[in-house]
Amino acid sequence: MTPEEEPLRLVMFGLPSSGKSSLLGSLVQAGELHDPVLNARLVEPSPGLLDLREKLSKNHLDANVEEVTPHTLKLEPLPKGSPVVVEVVDSSGKAAAEMVSRQRPVSGRKAGALGDAIGDADALIVTADAAAEPAQLQRDFPQIAAFLQLFEKGRCKGTEVAGLPLYLVLTKCDLLAKKTDTLAAWAERIEQKRRQVEDGLRKYFAKEEKGSVFGKVDLRVRATAARRPTLADGSGSRQGPYGVAELFRQCLQSAGQFRERRRQADSRLNMALVGTLGLLAVMLLVGVGVQATRPSADVVALENALQGILPSPLAKPAERLREPLDKKLDRIQKIEKTRGFSSLPPGKQAEILSYEKEVQAYLAFNKSFLDKVPDPRLATREQDLALIEKRLDDISLPAEHAEAWKDTRVGRRPQQWRDDISVLRQEVGKTEAWIKERIDKGHQLEEEGLNLRKSPPEAKKEWLERYRRYVGEVWPHPPASLPPGAYGLAYETVYRFDRVDRARQVWDEFKQKRLGYVRQLLEEGL
Repeated sequence: MTPEEEPLRLVMFGLPSSGKSSLLGSLVQAGELHDPVLNARLVEPSPGLLDLREKLSKNHLDANVEEVTPHTLKLEPLPKGSPVVVEVVDSSGKAAAEMVSRQRPVSGRKAGALGDAIGDADALIVTADAAAEPAQLQRDFPQIAAFLQLFEKGRCKGTEVAGLPLYLVLTKCDLLAKKTDTLAAWAERIEQKRRQVEDGLRKYFAKEEKGSVFGKVDLRVRATAARRPTLADGSGSRQGPYGVAELFRQCLQSAGQFRERRRQADSRLNMALVGTLGLLAVMLLVGVGVQATRPSADVVALENALQGILPSPLAKPAERLREPLDKKLDRIQKIEKTRGFSSLPPGKQAEILSYEKEVQAYLAFNKSFLDKVPDPRLATREQDLALIEKRLDDISLPAEHAEAWKDTRVGRRPQQWRDDISVLRQEVGKTEAWIKERIDKGHQLEEEGLNLRKSPPEAKKEWLERYRRYVGEVWPHPPASLPPGAYGLAYETVYRFDRVDRARQVWDEFKQKRLGYVRQLLEEGL
């Protein structure tokens, strides 16, 4: 198998009971429920993954006793594309604890199977229990932060390519929910926790930073829940995992990009070796002249670091402004402060400064947009949709970037949100009509039941069976699925809408009181 055919390798790492196995089990569930979010169809999961999914559904997950346990799966990108084989390596919490406490090195012969897996990883997922007691978090957080720093240094000394994707994943976020939380309140509570952890890591690394800006891993903080809690607005437990599909979609994308950069680095290294052999005789003859004109080590290091940051001159705006821009901006600003920056060619300096200015403008507009325009996914009333449409009318791309940014994520968002609003209105109307049809069917069922009061038991039992099927109906579509034509809007937003909610309350009251009364009459007559 060639390097291009080798599966992408994701390594799970975390202290005991940090949620590694449940995160893997929920990946299979996410693949079954969240295809549009995962942007891929999950096929051929290994028996081990299916077993984790089954144990997760029964809440019978056991701790992983093996130091490393590889699981393979195949993903078919949507709407089409070549299948991607992925190897996800689960690991022992005990082995991770030994590394975190520095009883075992991160790399080298004594690092064991887990150290070897980390060394070959295309992305590393570090799990932490978001719902742990504050005292436990105070003990675990410095250890995890110290491990990430130790891993950063150890990994980057032995690799030819910077920017290994590293995800710190907060698990068990369903335990953060309160009984009075709506979906929006719970999501905000999770985001607050995620920002708190990310800010803590940034402060820790800033305090421990020694001045080097090269060879950094690409650290990102994400939040997940293997299952959703039942919330005050009626959404929750039947909707599948939270944040899992998004996590693995981003993780696989960044892992693939890292694999490609590593492949290109290997190719450049091989070409350099061949060229070196061919030029050896010439270098011996003109060694003094070459040495005098050779770029400094600082300049070479800067140029290598910039390869993973600056876009190609031929890159389209959507590629040039691809996430994570905040991390790219941070690395660019650190590079500008190094002593080798002023030694770069003037053209390269101008390119860096121009790109930095565009990224800053793009991030500033994105923040302004999100601050001013509410997300349609949080709308519950027609007034909310009207406000969003008005805000969309009042905001536009900066004039100097309007043409260049129109096909970027930020540039496409206004039309996507307008499309989502249109889809939401259509689906609200369809769902109201669907509930009315169910109520009409219920009236027919009620009338039939009242006419059976003096009928034989067999007829009453047949009606009771139809009654149980009727009251068991919930929604016409799974809440987590996307309506046709929607960009990021799921049916859960449709079902939260006030008109749908009122119609649903009428239906629930009809089932409980009127049909419940008929059920009681027939059951008493059996």
